[in-house]
Amino acid sequence: MNTTLEFRCPRRGAVLLLAVIVLTALAILSTAMMRLAVSDTTVTNASEDRQEALNMAKAGLAMAMAELAAGKDLDGDGYIGAIGSKDDPLHPGNLIEGTPHTWGDQHAFYVLKTPEGASTSYTLDAYGIVNRMLVGNSTQVSRHIQVMVAMQNGNPSGGFPGGAFGKKSLTIDGNSTTDSWNSNGIPVVDPTTHVQLTNADGSLKYTPATYAQQAAQANFHNMLYPWLGGTSGNVGSNGTITINGASGDVWGNANYGPAPPPYDPVTGGTPTISGHLPVIQGASTALTAPVTLPDPTPLTTPPASLGAAVALPSTVGTAGQSTTIRVNGISGSVTINGNVTMYLAGSMTLHGQSLITVTANSSLTVLQEPGTYTVDISGSNGGVSNLTNIPNNFQFISAATGSESWLGNADWMGTIYAPNAPVTLGGNGQIYGAFVGGALTLHGTPSFHRDQNASSPIFASQPYPVLEWWTEVFANY
Repeated sequence: MNTTLEFRCPRRGAVLLLAVIVLTALAILSTAMMRLAVSDTTVTNASEDRQEALNMAKAGLAMAMAELAAGKDLDGDGYIGAIGSKDDPLHPGNLIEGTPHTWGDQHAFYVLKTPEGASTSYTLDAYGIVNRMLVGNSTQVSRHIQVMVAMQNGNPSGGFPGGAFGKKSLTIDGNSTTDSWNSNGIPVVDPTTHVQLTNADGSLKYTPATYAQQAAQANFHNMLYPWLGGTSGNVGSNGTITINGASGDVWGNANYGPAPPPYDPVTGGTPTISGHLPVIQGASTALTAPVTLPDPTPLTTPPASLGAAVALPSTVGTAGQSTTIRVNGISGSVTINGNVTMYLAGSMTLHGQSLITVTANSSLTVLQEPGTYTVDISGSNGGVSNLTNIPNNFQFISAATGSESWLGNADWMGTIYAPNAPVTLGGNGQIYGAFVGGALTLHGTPSFHRDQNASSPIFASQPYPVLEWWTEVFANY
């Protein structure tokens, strides 16, 4: 008995020692795994902070570009094209960081602007900042983007506030999709900087292209500058945007009216986006201020020299010449030759096969005079046939208040400016151009392709910013 006890005691000690060794190894392994997990979390947080700081710098740059395009100080720092800045008291005329714009309590951005020689070129320095609060201390991550911006004469969109804009409201109630293209042709881009090149006169450079090639460029700017937005199929309203369709994409921004005041001019409530929300590739935020739309009355009032309105002939104009005419209505097919300005003292009704044909190398500008006149277009092939394939060559500007229904099933190209009228665009064809209505509705199944070259005499020409190059100066991790 005693011999057996003396034999087993050493074995019990060995088992205890082995247990201690195993527990020690497990403790060391657990500590290492915890340190690895903490390290991975730190690396992940740092990567997220770097990206968020870059996004903040891009947001500041987009806001600065918006100020330059609008010619207004939108953030109230006293400078157009600079965000959250102030004058340097030690070096007057130079800008330094003022009160940055904040997003929450950890994100901020500001932008400084420096003239480069001529007052039409600027260097913009955009700074994005992320302050990360950790246990016991805090860290700051910043990114600095520098860009060169040149102000070009004229507005590339002719003053149109996007592809489709409703003064009172915008409704999308079909499977409509908006995107963008440019009837000038295919943009010529530097292969290294991905910036569109300019001609000797400072205008943007394009390669002449066929209509099919131009249409294929619909999403060019979205793919090239997705973080800038605004240069695509933008839609908007000074009031509410309502989307009732089952599907559809907005390749651009969807900007509804600013928060009250003022209130939505239709519902009296706070403007917003409601209903089915499609894929919106750009920003879906409130406007900083209502878009000012020019009064069409002066432009659509005919000169006394034209006299009384006449019946519409079947052919108007002569190739290579300019013609001005005043008609009392449009209710049948008409062929347009040369450059025609048509004052319309009445309504436009095109049903069935009734068609306005704008021949090659021709243009038609319809100026609908003030009144309760209407537009009613429907039919399998009725409406507008713009054989030039350039939306600017068919322009409809209206001061009337009657309803406008553009529901032909054929493809068509043109621009519409009718801020005092309820306007419905739709049918089953493809629609190219830019459109403004009082209460604007996009209806049916067409795709709406905003022409970034669309212009209108209703808008005064104004300078716009062109991004020439950009680079990242530094990143503080």
